[in-house]
Amino acid sequence: MSTREGRRGAERIPANTGQGDPAPRPLPLERVAEPRISVILPTFNRAAYVTAAIDSVLAQTTPIHDFIVVDDGSDDGTNEAIERYRPRLRYLHQANQGKVAAIERALAETSGDLVWIMDDDDIAPPNALAALAEPHRRDPDLVFSYGHLVKFTATDEGEIAEGEKSVYPSEDTRPFLVKLMEDCFITGHPCVLARRTAYEAMLPFDRTITSSVDYYFHLHMAQVGPAACVDEIVLLQRQHGGERGPAAARYEESERVQRWKESDRILVESLLDRMELQAFDPGCGKTASPLARRACLIQRAAIAARKQLWDRALQDLSEAFWIEQDVALTPLELHILTRFLGCRYGIEEVYRKPYIISRLRKIGRSRPQESGIAGELGRPLLHQMKDGIRSGSPNQFLDALGLWLRLMDFRSGMAASAAIAARAFKRAMGKSARVSMTRSRRSNQP
Repeated sequence: MSTREGRRGAERIPANTGQGDPAPRPLPLERVAEPRISVILPTFNRAAYVTAAIDSVLAQTTPIHDFIVVDDGSDDGTNEAIERYRPRLRYLHQANQGKVAAIERALAETSGDLVWIMDDDDIAPPNALAALAEPHRRDPDLVFSYGHLVKFTATDEGEIAEGEKSVYPSEDTRPFLVKLMEDCFITGHPCVLARRTAYEAMLPFDRTITSSVDYYFHLHMAQVGPAACVDEIVLLQRQHGGERGPAAARYEESERVQRWKESDRILVESLLDRMELQAFDPGCGKTASPLARRACLIQRAAIAARKQLWDRALQDLSEAFWIEQDVALTPLELHILTRFLGCRYGIEEVYRKPYIISRLRKIGRSRPQESGIAGELGRPLLHQMKDGIRSGSPNQFLDALGLWLRLMDFRSGMAASAAIAARAFKRAMGKSARVSMTRSRRSNQP
């Protein structure tokens, strides 16, 4: 099963509602039952892993039109490791220029309608391409499809320890691009199968990008047109140590989160600079009204905050809260506010910069008639408190509690406490109902 996500969020394929935006839309695929698929595998000094990645590509159940490995200047024996595969793929070697340059070169050397970029240290299940290609067969206007991943670690004994399946915001009906700007939730090139024309519309690629390369491509394609989520595991993502990046900008595995954070911020900031405000419409659909402007500002503020562009975020939120003050914030706007202080890389910066909470409290007071605003903004802090309790970290709990109390005035605190109690009661009732149903089924068994 797959769903298509365009301007109005998730939709069933083959609905046809693309994401209108400033990027040029590529021409539709030739309407054939079996689009040709090109596989590109850029590699640099991964001789220990690259053969497993190649084996998994060659084991795909869907035919591959052409398969190119671009060796980006490896000096660890990668050439020798790949030698035995030469009859089944095309091998190109170049001086080290980075992953983006390697992908650009391979794109010029392939001719498939769809392009699958495989990482040199990961493994794809045999049905990965078949699952990713199916939405394209059903809907030739689709720009890209994406599936789930499972992280794994290979032990010294050769055993593979697997993690949990990646979680995508499937219940969130906001436009796909909006959700993707908030978070890079598709974390791996091989999770995506995209139209060649979507990549070609980006040429020449920005070769200064050495981290978050997948996010760079995915953000562009999300502007071009609709995507489809495939509810299948299409990637086993290897977790390992060692250096990353091109030869001129190598960094250790321990630094990668900070690199991703910085790169993500730069990529999204460039979009915030050039996109019209209405492009951030979270789904209200009334782009000419003051209320629509308010919703767009709140959404843009949340995106900026999650990329730690705090001054920008607080300015947008402040402007939004002065619009139509006699009209309460909608459930959608309140939902977006719960995203404001959260970040997939953590919220340490909120602790380090006290002015963020102070400004938020002041902004919230501009709508004194709505006592629930601070509670929605503070939800990520409640999660931090819960994590502190579960992990046995009193400092984490106390730090989050301190920020939460600073965010609240008395009225907001009472409203937030009531909302927390209501949600807890609802969960408890749901759990009680499930237990009762289980007992009832057991009692009815012969």
